[in-house]
Amino acid sequence: MMTLALAFTKHAALKRRQPALAILAGAVLLASPMAARAGDVTHGVTSADKMAWGLMDPKQPNGIQIAVLYGDPTKSGPFGLRLKIPAGLEIGSHSHSSTEYITVVTGKAKVSWGVKADVMGGDDLGPGSFFWMKRGDHHDLKALEETVVDLNSTGPFDLVPDK
Repeated sequence: MMTLALAFTKHAALKRRQPALAILAGAVLLASPMAARAGDVTHGVTSADKMAWGLMDPKQPNGIQIAVLYGDPTKSGPFGLRLKIPAGLEIGSHSHSSTEYITVVTGKAKVSWGVKADVMGGDDLGPGSFFWMKRGDHHDLKALEETVVDLNSTGPFDLVPDK
């Protein structure tokens, strides 16, 4: 399992991209055997009860947890992870440098599109919902109840807050 730190605050993302990348790259606490051998691995299975969850950023009190499923989000190449987002938490308007593919595993959330969009006027998401966004697509997400999402993308993962 790889525990990563990303800079999310209770209602907004970090002000600049560089600190988020530094935190992400610098906060790899535990590398999973699968991530360490990524070049050798041809397949992998992780049962739900064996997923290793950790705080996304132990320095932030927002409670977002992460479980890396494959790859290394801090490096170039494909990766998959799960995010567990606490009820009521809003991840403020932001974008990413890579296209993302996201499936809601459990919970309910709202996603809105555009810079500084009204998240409560956004699209409803529930278990099984799928959404994707091209790199640079601005969005905002609010967990209406504890929500677990499965996120697949190409690293390095970043978060570019809107100003």
